Amino acid sequence: MTKFFFMYLVFYEYAYIGALLFGGAVTFEAYDDAKYPPLYYMMNFNDFGSSLLVLFQQMIVNNWFIVCDMLI
Repeated sequence: MTKFFFMYLVFYEYAYIGALLFGGAVTFEAYDDAKYPPLYYMMNFNDFGSSLLVLFQQMIVNNWFIVCDMLI
């Protein structure tokens, strides 16, 4: 349980900081393009829940290059 609590604390900190710094920057209309995988527009730091989703996705899937390509 200590490892899960520590991981939650790390995710909480990064999600909070990411939401403060990059919150509200990504919209669906900006990424309505066919070259990106479906539902990847939700991988952003617009709010706290989306930030946790990005961090969990990076822990499990690790497609950071696809997430970053959407922002360029």
